[in-house]
Amino acid sequence: MKKENTILTIAVLAPVLLIGFFIATSIIQTKNIPDPKYNLLFTAYAYDDSENRIKLFPRIIENRLVFAKEKMDPGYATRLTLHVYDINEKRLTKLDFDPNTLKSVNYENKRFYFAQELQHIKLSKEKMSPDGYKFKLSSGAFRMFFGALTSFPQDLILRRGNKPVKLKIGDHQERGLHFIGWITEQ
Repeated sequence: MKKENTILTIAVLAPVLLIGFFIATSIIQTKNIPDPKYNLLFTAYAYDDSENRIKLFPRIIENRLVFAKEKMDPGYATRLTLHVYDINEKRLTKLDFDPNTLKSVNYENKRFYFAQELQHIKLSKEKMSPDGYKFKLSSGAFRMFFGALTSFPQDLILRRGNKPVKLKIGDHQERGLHFIGWITEQ
């Protein structure tokens, strides 16, 4: 009888111990990954019914933010806004710039525009930050299965290995946050 109980005990405990080992290994690996260091730049769209609306298309050229632009259709009532997510303060901040005062620059026979007040920011458009994190939008399984992708904001997540870092955006009012790049110098 005792041999049968030992085999039964091992058969029950082995999967539990194996699962515990994998969970402990995952937690230890996550604790050894340093926190992210680089801020992120996003664009969004806000309502604007002013007369002088300009449609801006952000680009990163030679580690600087520039824009291609065109006049807006009369019915198009949104404008591009820029936002920085500060990793240390864990907050999304709007960058103020006036699209009507952009300076022009030629690059490879194309005309681009830049905001003088944003030229101190150096960017990387790589998918992975210099410290190894990748940016990801997550809509969550509930939202995906129940078709609520448009009614709930998406989660912004940085991931390095098994370590996810959820970015808190607070009461962000603009629509359509779009990742532009990593801020390498500010």
